Amino acid sequence: EVGKHGIWMKDMRFAIDIFWLDENFRIIKVEKNTSLDTFPKTFYPEESIKYVFETKSGFAENWGLKVGDTLSFF
Repeated sequence: EVGKHGIWMKDMRFAIDIFWLDENFRIIKVEKNTSLDTFPKTFYPEESIKYVFETKSGFAENWGLKVGDTLSFF
């Protein structure tokens, strides 16, 4: 469902990168190296999105991913 879906780090055991994507898999927002101690803060995109993609911390930096880029899963 399209919306402004938030993510928090409750019960996480490691830091992650969080990507919010639109229906075309374009990156709308990236939170890099989101650590465990940010809980109970909730992270939200500034605009409506369709997908959330979570990866190991450092993924965005290692691949040079930024807002506006499009991800391909094929």
